[in-house]
This record gives sequence, structure tokens and C-alpha cells, in this order.
Amino acid sequence: MERRYQQKYPHLFSPVTVRGKRIRNRITAAPHGGKPVMFVSGEEGYSNFSETAAKYYGTLARGGAGIVNTGHLGVDPRYLLGGSKEKFNLFSEETLAQHGEPMLQLMSDYIHAYGAIASLELNHGGLYCTPISEEDMVLGPCTTAIHDFGEIRQVKGMDEAEMKRVAEYFANAARIGKRCGFDAINVHAGHNWLLGIFLSPLDNQRTDQYGGSVENRARFPKMVLDSIRETIGENMILIVRFSASELLRGGVSIEEAVEIAKILGESADIVHCSAGRIRDVETAGFMFPLQYMEHGVNTYLAAEIKKNVPNV
Repeated sequence: MERRYQQKYPHLFSPVTVRGKRIRNRITAAPHGGKPVMFVSGEEGYSNFSETAAKYYGTLARGGAGIVNTGHLGVDPRYLLGGSKEKFNLFSEETLAQHGEPMLQLMSDYIHAYGAIASLELNHGGLYCTPISEEDMVLGPCTTAIHDFGEIRQVKGMDEAEMKRVAEYFANAARIGKRCGFDAINVHAGHNWLLGIFLSPLDNQRTDQYGGSVENRARFPKMVLDSIRETIGENMILIVRFSASELLRGGVSIEEAVEIAKILGESADIVHCSAGRIRDVETAGFMFPLQYMEHGVNTYLAAEIKKNVPNV
């Protein structure tokens, strides 16, 4: 099996070193989670990974992946990520031994025990957050009301102070991840989550320095990456995941994605290429490729970015 794949993908099983960390091959276990066995509930409504989850991610490393990513975790204490009831406490020191159990540390230990790099995926739900307080509105690039999945959501357009606050939340969560033994931080900037919606010309209609051109639309996501780098130092790997094509007319195209990758690649070490948007169900099969789709259906996007942005 390995010989056959080496013939088709000659670099697949070769190691690569990023920021002094040896990644044993080019295989990545993509970010994903599971319910309910992956989580345990604790005090004050906070959740933590279960020991089952720690062992599960360890098995992905045991299976041979070079990098193992967690599923995305919210960073903003004012919101639940999406409609999830799980509220991870990535905001305080309690996470290091949440409810007396250092599960994130155990998880990174399991991943390391089988020779892989442990990567913590961080995200802000933006339009798809659930505010903990009824007084809070969901966040986005523009003040608006959106009709989504049968409901109307009032969206608060972010000013610079709010952007800096959210960037600090990302940085603090990354700091917690570092202290829990993770080697890499993977920032989700795709699929219409908060950072992704700033990148999208379909949704970001701002007329200031955070809207319009590709450089302007990427300014806030880059602020987040720079804030994380300043916090975690130079020895951790920083990954950014974004939609290299939104697969819709007027959305992010591969041509724009190349320019976005150049900008974000100034701060990130690795660019993880995905595709599609949460709000548009016709693209869902490309966000989460289905078994009847062509194998590697999105790889052409990564190939185009690699050709034009060789430093990531």
C-alpha cells in the first residue's frame, strides 16, 4: 500500500520540519469532533473533552497521521460556538485541569506518544454563535439582519475595538493550548465563520480599511494570526484554514484565494485549503466531501495555491 502511494504521491511519506518540529509525513487528520461521547459536562455549564476523546485523537496518530487536529473550539466567553451546548473554557487557567481533569494535556500526550504533532483548532462562530447573554448580538463585518435557517438574526458590525478584543480571545485560547502541550494552533478562517465572513466579498460590504480589496478583507484575520504569534512565541506552528473557493459567483475565487494565502502566509506557517460556505447548502458536499464524490475533490485548490505561494 505504501509503495503504491509513494509512486503516485512521492512526497506523501517524507518528513518535513516546520519551526524546528519534525512532522513525520504529509498526512493530516483533518479537524473534526463527535458527540456525545467525546464530551463531559462540568460545573457552570462548561464542557471538557472526555478521556475517550483523548484516546480517540491518539488513535489517529497511531494510524500514521503526521498532524492530528482537534475539532474547532470557541474562543469568545460571550458566545457558544454555533448552536452547540458545549461551552469550552478556553478562557482561564481552569482549563489546564478543568474539573480536576487535565484532558487537553492528556490528549496532546496521547498524540505525541504515537509520534504525531498535536494541533488545536480555534474558531469564532460569528453569525453562527449563540450568545450566552440575551443582550449580546452575534458579530459580523457589517450591521445587518440575516434570514438564516428560518430565523432572523441581528448582526452587530465590528469596530476596531471589538476586533482587537476578539483577536485577544484567540491569542489567550492559543496560550492555553500551548500550556496544554499542543505543538500547533490551527485558526479556522473559512466556511463563513467569523474570520471567513470577513474574507468573503459576498458578505463583507464594509467601505473602510476592513472591506473592499482582498488586502482589506484579510486585515482582521491577519490581525488575529499576528496576535496569536505574539502570544505563543516562535516555537509553535501556526496554521490557518480557509475556503480557497466559496464555489459561488461573486464569492472568494481561487484567484482571490491565492492573494489571501500570500497575505495570511506572512503570519501562518501552513495554509489548510478547504472550500464552500455554511450558508449555502449546495456547497456543503465540498466542505465535507461525501463518499460518492471524486477522491481529493478539493485538491486542485491546494495545488494552485502551492504553485503560487511556495512559502506555505
